[in-house]
Amino acid sequence: MSINEREKLVTEFLDNGKQLFEMGHYQELLEICFVFSNKYVDERVYAMMSSAHFALGDLASAEKCARQGLILNPNSSDNLYNLEVIIEERGKSDCYIDTAISCVDAKVLIVSDAYPSPDNLYASMFVHARVREYRKRGLNPRIFVIRYDDAENVREYEGSAIIEGSTELLESVIEKSNVELVLVHFLWVAMWRAIYTRLGKVKVIIYCHGYEIQPFHRREFSYKPDEMEFYKKVDVARKSLWDYVFNVGLQSNCVHLVFVSQYFADEVMEDYDVTIPADKYSIIHNAIDVDLFKYVEKDAELRKKIFCLASFRTVKYARDIAVNVILKLSEYDEFADMEFLFAGSGPLWDELTKPLEEFPNVKLENRFFTHQEIADLQLEYGVFLAPTRWDSQGVSKDEAMASGLVPISNVVSAIPEFIDDECGILCAPESVDEMAEAVLKLYREPKLFKKLSKNAAERVRSQVSSEIVIEQEMALFEKMREAPTPDFVSKDYWEQRYAQGRTSGSGSYGRLADFKAEVINAFCIENNINTVVEWGCGDGNQLSLMNYSEYLGLDVSESVINICKKRFSDDSSKQFRALSDDFIIDKKYDLAVSLDVIYHLTETDVFNKYMERLFTSSDKYVCIYSFNGNQEAWASHLRFHNFTEYVSQVFPEWELFKIIPNRYQYDKNDPDNTSFADFYLFRKAGFKDSNIEET
Repeated sequence: MSINEREKLVTEFLDNGKQLFEMGHYQELLEICFVFSNKYVDERVYAMMSSAHFALGDLASAEKCARQGLILNPNSSDNLYNLEVIIEERGKSDCYIDTAISCVDAKVLIVSDAYPSPDNLYASMFVHARVREYRKRGLNPRIFVIRYDDAENVREYEGSAIIEGSTELLESVIEKSNVELVLVHFLWVAMWRAIYTRLGKVKVIIYCHGYEIQPFHRREFSYKPDEMEFYKKVDVARKSLWDYVFNVGLQSNCVHLVFVSQYFADEVMEDYDVTIPADKYSIIHNAIDVDLFKYVEKDAELRKKIFCLASFRTVKYARDIAVNVILKLSEYDEFADMEFLFAGSGPLWDELTKPLEEFPNVKLENRFFTHQEIADLQLEYGVFLAPTRWDSQGVSKDEAMASGLVPISNVVSAIPEFIDDECGILCAPESVDEMAEAVLKLYREPKLFKKLSKNAAERVRSQVSSEIVIEQEMALFEKMREAPTPDFVSKDYWEQRYAQGRTSGSGSYGRLADFKAEVINAFCIENNINTVVEWGCGDGNQLSLMNYSEYLGLDVSESVINICKKRFSDDSSKQFRALSDDFIIDKKYDLAVSLDVIYHLTETDVFNKYMERLFTSSDKYVCIYSFNGNQEAWASHLRFHNFTEYVSQVFPEWELFKIIPNRYQYDKNDPDNTSFADFYLFRKAGFKDSNIEET
């Protein structure tokens, strides 16, 4: 039977079934559906069965049929709708989890904070455009949209199956589905917490776009005076998030970053004072659909028609400069022979465009334009006025170039990666005069206009066309999915971290560092501690708060030992040595210290060796600051140990005599200022100091 013959049979059956449903013959409909579905498996038949079960009040069977339909076709609108109704009827949030997992049969999951809907076409439309291109190449990813209000929903948009929900739902979907690769757009703190706990089970590609990673000073021009303090606070959380991504995520070998331009990648590395290894990130531009944005050779007369399209949400897009360029041009005789279309939408529209209302040759359109509308309009115009204060690429500018419009923009940020003198005109930042002169130059030199127009279209097709860009993405997806997940090596992790100039982490700074110093300094005074050895001394910031008479700092990282030697070069009471496999300590110390180390020892043999060294380096006291227990850790660089049980079995001559709970108990909403570690104080049997109060 041919595909067409089968489709005809199914369609006829569905038409007959619809009549039975409308007549209320639900049981009869279910019986014939059951027989038919055994012979002709089709998600539409399951949708009909689901509707019939629902009408009979059998919600469990209705849900089962709808899910079966989704397994056959995760994009089935009818089955998605039926599940929405069932879930609403049940009023059970956990039903969403099962529903979401049933929708995610794909190996690739896209996570974003927004996705288009009929009511909001603006919402990350470029992500949807990517998805359309993926589908053309046989990849059909599922979409998860983070809802920070915790509302949950399952919907469909132009063939995309979309799950909306909380970060907790996202964790469940990743954990229980067959997803292997997660593509993240607009990463934020809650999103990262849901994803990094599953590193190893899944690989992650993070697309870096702009505001979600840029520090405050890069966008200060966008904020009003009364917003400054708020965004400075947001910046603290942003920096903490990306520090963790750079220091932990990338070193897990399960995370890869994508930047849309080399400029942007370099800017991020400068802002965060980090060097991202070349194999940990890729430059993949935003793709331009050159089939939609067709190039038709421009008539020279179109040099007189100027198109200006951009968002009016923020001053970043420099719409004020564009307005002033038109006002400047109005001073010239040529202006009367020009036509302008000034288009876009946003809260700044009314204020910025008001000065242009007096010009009959300036058309103002305050609305959202679909891609098809933009493509059609660009056939009618020859110049694209695109001032900007910052862009990681500038997609609207590239779409215009694809259609042969000559771009006029600024020498700022990444723009020179996409425009040169052979395909457009670049002007100094903020220069209204230069941009006006550029428009006049094209008007006065029709041959130059035609040359730049043709070159602009060719530049886009050779650099950022969908054919080129999407193939780069698909190759990266395959590489990430096939790459084996290497075993985590704690020694390598810390050496790489310190070699990159990173710190020991938030636990060695701020109030957590003050708390640890307060406890240990008091202990040393009360118990006449003269000599201290620390196994895992880190970058020395915690040490700077300690009052030790004689100190030896040990660490597996050669880089951090060199840092400490330099930092404390004038302090003869402090010595530092790098740990090697054959290292042997040459004396016993009053106190052996381990701070925030044990839960970073992921390898069993490394843990065993570390504990042996720790407890044989002192003949009086051992101080451990760590989490104690065998719970599953949420990241590849963590492993929790029940070390108190281990000590009681392996080192029975040592007794745990005091536990000091952390003053700042762990809070997932404030991980940099709280901790799951507590103090555990051990004393060697036979040694007892009268000053110690046991607990």
